[in-house]
Amino acid sequence: DIIIATPEKIDLLLRKNPEFFTKISFVVVDEGHIIGDISVRATLLEFLIIRLKIKIPDLKTLFISAVMPSENANEYALWLSGKENNVLRSLMFRDSNTYEEWKPTRKLIGSFVWEGNNGKIIFKDILTEDEDTKIKQEAFIPYYLKHKEFGDKYPKKNNKLETTGALAYKLSQEGNTLVFCSQPRHTEWIFNRIKQVIDIQQEENIPDHFHVNENRRSFYYSKLWYGEEHYITQAVKLGIGVHFGDMPEQVRNAVENDYRDGKLRILLSSNTIGQGLNLPIKNLIFYSLNIGFDSGIQYIKKRDFWNIVGRAGRAGRETEGKIIFVINTPNDKGLYDEFSNKDNIENANSLIFKVLHSLSQDRINEQDFENYLSILSETYLLDLVTEEIIGTDYERIIEKIINNSLFKIQIDKRNLEIEKVKNGFYKIFKKFEQGTTFEQLRTYKLTGLSFTSNLTIDKYIELHKEDLREIVGKDEYLKLLDVFLDLITAHSIKE
Repeated sequence: DIIIATPEKIDLLLRKNPEFFTKISFVVVDEGHIIGDISVRATLLEFLIIRLKIKIPDLKTLFISAVMPSENANEYALWLSGKENNVLRSLMFRDSNTYEEWKPTRKLIGSFVWEGNNGKIIFKDILTEDEDTKIKQEAFIPYYLKHKEFGDKYPKKNNKLETTGALAYKLSQEGNTLVFCSQPRHTEWIFNRIKQVIDIQQEENIPDHFHVNENRRSFYYSKLWYGEEHYITQAVKLGIGVHFGDMPEQVRNAVENDYRDGKLRILLSSNTIGQGLNLPIKNLIFYSLNIGFDSGIQYIKKRDFWNIVGRAGRAGRETEGKIIFVINTPNDKGLYDEFSNKDNIENANSLIFKVLHSLSQDRINEQDFENYLSILSETYLLDLVTEEIIGTDYERIIEKIINNSLFKIQIDKRNLEIEKVKNGFYKIFKKFEQGTTFEQLRTYKLTGLSFTSNLTIDKYIELHKEDLREIVGKDEYLKLLDVFLDLITAHSIKE
């Protein structure tokens, strides 16, 4: 029997039906590097594995990542199997180093740059040698695009949007092309620039895949959800798909299927494309990496960049994938050099290790450390403690947790003080005892919410018990939903 689910669904099942997992013998964790993200999901996945290891000591685990730094891979192998050398690497040759990887298809990573009025594509990992001078240089395609090539109007060489739109138009004639847009609103900008090129062309010059077609499934659902005048509907009518996380699922699925079937030739996508989608992408264009502003410009993670790169030239569909980074400014060039170097992929370190490391570097104080530790672990410690008896030997539970953790391996390797984590966990366990019964804690652990949030909800229920009984007694569940929304609006309810 096989169960396929997200970490969140497995976490819920483990809380509500822990005996189900007594028969689990093998776990496959895909995209496991998310443990290194700064997100709620990162700690959830680490503690999920910790809890499974405690419950099933002989558990076998296959942990998969295409973007895991070599040093981290050894740490994860030690965590999951007890041996650092239990890493399966896809190497070019038996004696290759860890960075000389074998791939089933060729990835040509390059940049598009303007030189005068001519634009060329330069490939970074392919060298050519002049027969006479013996000078080596990166391979390139000259004159791929010209200033105002279409209708003597588009693209203008100093306009990155027009350049990207014109590139997508030309590359799409070679095969399925994806344009990565770091923000959903960029998809509309790029579509408008591609449409500029289409509109200015003579009818006989427009490739067939850009001719108006309202028979696509994606057009039907886009029109249904967005209306005929919306840019997404207009885009799919011209053979250009749009794909981002907040789209209605019917539209997104229809776009994926039409692109897969060749009914859409260009796909304009945000980071959703990196989430395991297997699509026939021959050409991949990076328009931008900026995902927003929060105390400065925020860029996508380098591991996400490489995950997206992996979408191009998928085995079984293509033999080669071209990845083109559009360079329009010195900043673009710096980002290209930084992101296209695999050595710069972020380490996939446990968040608990990161918090302790920050304390050791005096970037946070002791109180901050305890607060962060509580935020990261409280929900999962609540689940673990309810399998024991309140007032039991918490040190034994803490030892179990730590000895089955990734953070212990990373903390020990860097000679940090694991005692601070132990003491922090102990304080959290003692906090659970204050004014609560064991039955309350067993209920709290089912919610997946923090201890503090559960106390808040419990207090609210106690204050409004009669009103709530009346609502439930009358089956007024919409009213109950209103009460719940009022509760989470008026109070800080956290996972």
